[in-house]
Amino acid sequence: MRKVFLWYISAGITSLLWVFSADYRIVFSILLLMHIPVFVWGIVDLRNNFFCKALCHKKGEKHLCALTFDDGPDPRCTPVVLDLLDKYKFKATFFLIASNVLKYPDLTREILSRGHVIGCHDLTHSLNCNFRFSNQMFREIGEAQSIIEAATGKKPRFYRPPVGLSNPHLQTALNRLHMQCIGWSSSVGDAGNRRKNTFRKFYSMSSPGTVLLLHDTLPVSSHADSFFTELEHLFIKITDDNIKSVPVDVLFSEKAYL
Repeated sequence: MRKVFLWYISAGITSLLWVFSADYRIVFSILLLMHIPVFVWGIVDLRNNFFCKALCHKKGEKHLCALTFDDGPDPRCTPVVLDLLDKYKFKATFFLIASNVLKYPDLTREILSRGHVIGCHDLTHSLNCNFRFSNQMFREIGEAQSIIEAATGKKPRFYRPPVGLSNPHLQTALNRLHMQCIGWSSSVGDAGNRRKNTFRKFYSMSSPGTVLLLHDTLPVSSHADSFFTELEHLFIKITDDNIKSVPVDVLFSEKAYL
C-alpha cells in the first residue's frame, strides 16, 4: 500500500509543477505520462503489492510450497485433482467461485472433508470485476463469502481476485470483510486450462516458498488427459525435490477462516 501512496504523492507534485512551471510543461507532461504504466503495472501484477497487500511468496522457506487451484469446483476436474492430491499426500487451497459453489455444494464440502482449505474467488468471475468500486466489491465478495459459509459452515478469510487484477478499491473492501488477499509466485499462464501447450511447463513451477497457481476446471474437455498427466508430473517433481505441499494458511501462518 505504501507504493500507491507514493505514486499519488508523486503524481500530485508533478501535476502542481506542471501548473506553476509553464516553461517546463513539456518535461512535466512527460513525467506525468510516465506515471501511467506504473499504475497499470499495479493493476495487473498482485506481486508488487501496489493497491493491496497480497501474500505471494514465503521468503526464506526451504521445505514447503502451496498448491492453489482456481475457478472450481468443477465435477469434470475437481474430483480427479482431489484423488491426485490424496495419492501424493498433498494439501492444497481451492479458490472457489461462489456461483459454482451454489451448483455443486456437495463437491465443495468434499474439498473440505479431504483436508484442503477453501478460499474465495469472488461471486461470478465476471470480466468487469475490476471496474467495481469498494462498496460493490464489499457486497459481492461478502455475498460470495456467505455462499461458501452456507455450503461448508466455514467463512473464508482468503481471497484471490479474478484474473489476479487489483484496483484502488480492493484493499478497502477486503479490510471491511476482514479478508486477506492471496496472490501467487509461480504460474504458466494457462488461462484457466484453456491453453494446452502450457501444461508441459507445470514441472518448472515448483520451488520452496512458492505459491503455485493452477486451475481445477476444464473449459475444453479434450484437454483432460494432458492436464491430469502433466499435473501428476508436477506432483512427482515436488515429491522428488523433497518439497511438501501445504495450504496457504500453513505456508504463511495465517488464519484460513473467520
